[in-house]
Amino acid sequence: MSDADGPAWLPVSLREAGHDLESVGRLSYIVVDEIVDDVVTLAIHRWPVADRDGRVRFPELGECRHVAVSLHVLRTQLYRGWLTRAPRLGDVFGAVLTEPARRRLAVHDDVRWRRGLHSLLEAPIYDLSADARVVAKLAYYAAMAPVLAQKEVDRWGLAEKAEPPVAKAKARSDLAAAPAGDGNG
Repeated sequence: MSDADGPAWLPVSLREAGHDLESVGRLSYIVVDEIVDDVVTLAIHRWPVADRDGRVRFPELGECRHVAVSLHVLRTQLYRGWLTRAPRLGDVFGAVLTEPARRRLAVHDDVRWRRGLHSLLEAPIYDLSADARVVAKLAYYAAMAPVLAQKEVDRWGLAEKAEPPVAKAKARSDLAAAPAGDGNG
């Protein structure tokens, strides 16, 4: 089985928000990839899949697009009044791209988005940062740790008895009304 053959990744938080394998596949996976001065680069991927071991995979990395937005616009239109933190590297969101955004990103790999975020993303927008960080930590530790024999797992009581608690995905149903301009023209 190749990485592209798995089902869509469906974090528990999105399942609890009413998504299933079909609906989650319509979302884009959006990562705060870079923050330099007052410009934020968002990496926008097709929704990832889960391989047979449950690991998150991005089978079409060449299809990743980058959108530069103003830090001010991101703060005022997405974070303010919704999230209690400032934008940070690695923040992850799930959202459907607007049709104009999909058309533009189909032609260009890197885009400077000077309009409001409402013209880029459709609501609801899900903050998946906690889910993504957990998956990244699991992948890291799995790569660093030795594989234990089943008798060692049993002897040390390491087998999970139940699914760990997961916070419900925080969704924003609209984008904050704020000027679309970034102060740079």
